[in-house]
Parts: sequence; C-alpha cells; structure tokens
Amino acid sequence: HEHRWGYLTALKISAICKTSVAKPSRSILIKILCRGTVPNTEPVQWGRKQDRKALAAYMEVSHAIHDLLEESKYGLFISSVAPHVSAFSDVMVLYMLWAWCAGNDFVCWTPVDTYIKRIFYDAKFVLVMVPNCMLSLVM
Repeated sequence: HEHRWGYLTALKISAICKTSVAKPSRSILIKILCRGTVPNTEPVQWGRKQDRKALAAYMEVSHAIHDLLEESKYGLFISSVAPHVSAFSDVMVLYMLWAWCAGNDFVCWTPVDTYIKRIFYDAKFVLVMVPNCMLSLVM
C-alpha cells in the first residue's frame, strides 16, 4: 500500500506480467516500485500530506449515505483481461450490506470540495470480490 506512489506505466506492467498475468513477477514489481520512482514534485508531496484528510472527507460523505462501511488499504490491481489498464487504489471501501452499492468511486478531493463519481460493478465481479454479500438483481 505505501509503495503505491511510484510510477507504474503500461510498459512496466508489461514487464511485470510478461511471464503470467495471473501470477505477475513480484521481483520485477518490487524493483520498479521500491527504487526511487516517487517523484519529488510539489503536487505529489502535497497529495501525500493530504492523503488522510481526503480519506476522512470521503468517509464522512459516504457515512451520511451508508451506515455499514469497511475501509481497507488497497494496492495494485492488475486486470487479467487488460493488464495494461492496471491501477493503484488508495483505499477500498466496501458497503457491507448491499452489493448493488459496490462500485469504484473516483474521488477528486481538495480542501474546498469533494467530487465523487461512482462506477458500479457488475454482479459477477461483486460475487467474486465480496462473496458473503447479499446480491439483489432487479429485472
């Protein structure tokens, strides 16, 4: 989780997944992420310092809508279908009661405002990622 600040380009993902997308090379991944790849620019440093404030603001907005939330630190997600579209998430927040709420929230936070855009998961993804959830399908 703490190494998510490094640059991870499509070319680097290609190197990591060269042997197998299902089992990416941990040694190459560690080499890429842990060897000084974090830019020391002012915007990145500001973002790192504001990380907890942004999460607290998001959780405050989310708790106003949902009571049962579970927050967990997250790291690298490599899609076996499209590994070049891999991503780092700061945190994964699960809505523990309703599977239909499960989705990716793309959050843009500043000290002035919090913008949240939700992209919902499909049913198959929810059952794989959250096997103990209640799943209601509306036809």
